[in-house]
Amino acid sequence: MICQRSIQQCNARGSSQNTYQPSTVVRNIFRLRPRHTQGVARDVSNNAERTTILLYSSEDLRADDHPGLRASCSSEALLPVYILDAKHLQDLQYLENGPQLLFASLQHLQSQLQAKGSDLIVRHGQPSQTLEALAVEIGASEIMASHSIKLNASVNSVVISRYEDAYIWDNSNFSINYRQWTSQRGPASSIPDAPHSLPPIPSNISICPFPTLEDIQKMCSFDSHKRSDKGENDDLSSNINLNQLCLQLVSAIVSSCKDPLQILDMYLTPCPEPSEDLVKLLTSSSSTRTSSTADPFMQFSTTSGRISLNGNIYSSHQVINAAALLLELPSSPGSSFQQLLGPWLQLGALSRRRVFDRASKSVEAILPQRAAAAVRAVELSEFHHLLSTVGATQGRPEEVFSALGGLQVKQYKWRGLSNEYCVVEPTDALEGTPALLLVHGFGAFGDQWRGNMAALAKAGYRVFAPTLPGFGRSEKAAVPYSQDLWRDFLRDFTVQVVGGPVVVAGNSIGGFIAASMAADYPQLAAGLILLNSAGPVDPSFDIAAWRRACESKTPPPKFVVQLISRALFWYLELTIARTLKWLYPTNPDRADEWLGTEIFRAACDLGSLEVFQSVFYLPPPRALNYLVSDLFQGPTLVLQGALDPLNDAKGRAESLQRTCPDNVEVVLLQAGHCPHDEQPEQVNQGILKFMRDRIDYKKRLAVLGNFAVN
Repeated sequence: MICQRSIQQCNARGSSQNTYQPSTVVRNIFRLRPRHTQGVARDVSNNAERTTILLYSSEDLRADDHPGLRASCSSEALLPVYILDAKHLQDLQYLENGPQLLFASLQHLQSQLQAKGSDLIVRHGQPSQTLEALAVEIGASEIMASHSIKLNASVNSVVISRYEDAYIWDNSNFSINYRQWTSQRGPASSIPDAPHSLPPIPSNISICPFPTLEDIQKMCSFDSHKRSDKGENDDLSSNINLNQLCLQLVSAIVSSCKDPLQILDMYLTPCPEPSEDLVKLLTSSSSTRTSSTADPFMQFSTTSGRISLNGNIYSSHQVINAAALLLELPSSPGSSFQQLLGPWLQLGALSRRRVFDRASKSVEAILPQRAAAAVRAVELSEFHHLLSTVGATQGRPEEVFSALGGLQVKQYKWRGLSNEYCVVEPTDALEGTPALLLVHGFGAFGDQWRGNMAALAKAGYRVFAPTLPGFGRSEKAAVPYSQDLWRDFLRDFTVQVVGGPVVVAGNSIGGFIAASMAADYPQLAAGLILLNSAGPVDPSFDIAAWRRACESKTPPPKFVVQLISRALFWYLELTIARTLKWLYPTNPDRADEWLGTEIFRAACDLGSLEVFQSVFYLPPPRALNYLVSDLFQGPTLVLQGALDPLNDAKGRAESLQRTCPDNVEVVLLQAGHCPHDEQPEQVNQGILKFMRDRIDYKKRLAVLGNFAVN
């Protein structure tokens, strides 16, 4: 069992107050002891008065390149602590083998700290309260944490200081335009030497048993979003099985090696032993393996550091090399790094700066494509981290958002990636009603619902407008963008952020993604609203024929994809303003400078071209009427801009109503492709009427009752 003493002490003492918002980027030092001056930032490098420091590491699970360890190494006593917070641990269930990676990271960090004369203490509970109890227990004079960690300002009698993140480049002149940022950021910073030794931990600390892997797995072992039985076989399983098989083998290596720098080196350097046989074996195994297949056929020897698979022995380097080859996708260059080493970056077991340093040096000894993938990944990660902190308010003019009283822009970490979302909480909430989840279209972002969020919240509804991965200010990492990825993002966002069922509304491809989530996870959707949704309307749609079409589809050659997409991307980038006004035929003034500028800013991001290219690799979509009528079957409103220049919008809406007569209501609007932004008042009126008249929350309890928020 994990020691509960600290959390029990804190529950007897504590209260919770306001937490820091994610956009806080300046050093926050609170004077809660008389000898310090309130509101004065304290230089963490000045250790003259520092006796016992409590170092909270939740996102820096490493001793290498750790600014907090360097800043606190001259104190008399130092207590590094990691807190197993149930809410924070939810992220691990969205990572393949997430609990195993966390357990290996904690073990490795503990061994590194012990080698320097320190140790790692692990507690369980709410972070602010647990830290307060620990500070009282050891008589700490200071709690040190990174800027990105949110802590309550109620840690009595202790100064809270912040250390800077380990940035690769100087951020003093950060620009929210990626191209400008790269041109003015200067050379990469060098990595300071790590301290050879660290202060001992306080002698009066209660040493609790280190958590086991089973402890962590139990804290992450809940499933709040089971697929609908009707839609559970609609995903193509071969690639999913292959990815899982590769990552399970890598997890077996991690359980022995534990050092992510060794995994990084094996990824970057050529393997001296051939991996072709292993690649063939994994490919053939994944094609016959089912979700119920047990894993004992993979046996790992912790003494030899080698894997026995179907009677053959493979080195760790061979396994990493084979996994990297199989996880690399033509639609997402660099995806092997993101899948193999991205989770280490998320946990902070690897620093971005160290990855950049390893991938940039000794070029002759590393694989250039993988080195480029590593550099690209950490560059993207650092840019979007800065975009969400230093650049959080840049490019958001007051005149655009002044009318959105109560709107907050926040960050949601999903599968290790930074994603932005807007939320407006009602001042007078309607009791027992689902929240509204608003989903943008291709190339747009959550902020485009600027004319809807405040009005819907004023009517008593909680309103959320996330920016999908790959768009707007969300990270554009090398992941396989598809309908399923965006659907699963909405599913996890609903579970983790909203915390309850939603009425999900989507525009353009966002409508199709919204319909996919409602169809495959009906327990999360109380209703569905489609605004000029993408997706075919096909009365003769057959799911078996669709599966055959998916299996037989082959994308165009890579050079053709690149040639066409680059030309289209270049053209659209040059014609953003004109295209927007064309899409807003009845109210072109709504296609204003801010909207065009923000779309252009996103188009300049590293990875935006690859997101655009992903359309060439998408599997054929399921029919929209199949999702709405056969799978979801719940109340559905179609708010259709009849003047959409992209297609016969009126005809599509009428066809959808004919094929879904039992649950679809169609309202035609005099608007173009984005009616929610072009004519927000009409759309708001339609949504609110739908919420009042057709969302019978009690009637759908039989469906929604199996939704549980943990």
